[in-house]
Amino acid sequence: MNIRSAMLGVIVTGMLSVSPAQAQKRMMFISVEELSQDCRNEGEICLGFIIGVADALEATAWPAKRSCRGKEVQLQEVLDLASGLLVEPPANKAEGPAFDYLADAVVEKWPC
Repeated sequence: MNIRSAMLGVIVTGMLSVSPAQAQKRMMFISVEELSQDCRNEGEICLGFIIGVADALEATAWPAKRSCRGKEVQLQEVLDLASGLLVEPPANKAEGPAFDYLADAVVEKWPC
């Protein structure tokens, strides 16, 4: 396991505690391409990141991103959505933040 992968859990936890005011200036920790690689190699890290993104969108009021998944939405539906996006991420998105890429899809699928 590389250092980036080991730190992923800490990063996701930290993302959940950032207020919108603090989130305006942020650094990208994991790109779409890096997450895609992790999902091919290390399932636990991939799973944790995807669940973290989906939960963060439900639990906080991010400046422009909020999701309203109903209780009927199963974990597998969220994972299937993310997996489909990560199989072959578009070239213009591959170097962008994985959080934003997944968040946009979750918000589009389950808007408020």
